[in-house]
Amino acid sequence: MAWTTPKTDWNTGELVTAADMNAIGENFAALKNLQTSVAAYTPRR
Repeated sequence: MAWTTPKTDWNTGELVTAADMNAIGENFAALKNLQTSVAAYTPRR
């Protein structure tokens, strides 16, 4: 799943469509499947 830029131009009274809900669900899935890496850092003395 790829990240989709969320809709930000909502208007008062605008209904949420199936496409909006699908995009939200895909974004949650993308966040859930993030792979993180950890790097070790040792400062010089």
